Amino acid sequence: MESFITNQNDLFVYFEVIKQLSPSSVLDVGMLLKRAGAVSRQVADSKLDSHVYLTGIDLLSEYRLPIYDRIYDRIISQAEFPDVAELQYDLVILLGFSSIPSFFSLEYLKEHTNWILTSYHIKNALLSCFSAKNAREIQLEDDKYLLIRTKS
Repeated sequence: MESFITNQNDLFVYFEVIKQLSPSSVLDVGMLLKRAGAVSRQVADSKLDSHVYLTGIDLLSEYRLPIYDRIYDRIISQAEFPDVAELQYDLVILLGFSSIPSFFSLEYLKEHTNWILTSYHIKNALLSCFSAKNAREIQLEDDKYLLIRTKS
């Protein structure tokens, strides 16, 4: 598991992409808001609307505070993930990872999501599965991200 989020650009791109895409459902792998120490769906000037159904996969369950049950509509553990993998999401967020988490498959992403937001570090793994023409680079200062449309 990757560490806590301290990069402000990760937080900015998280909120901005959700704002731009207006997804009704988001799967936040690793619970970025939790790793950033958020205590609500708002960080600085950015806010996640209540209409967005936010599911988090908790990879730091030893740090589970009741506030995260109010931020996320549903929290599942890494162990529970295969049992609920049939769920569909408009957007899957994989920020703060240096590689795709081992329990998470590219096949899942193909079948169960419309968009993926990820750190640029795992670009090659994702573009081996998705068309580069459906990928858009986002650069904020020295940080790069990748937004991929999974359906043509």
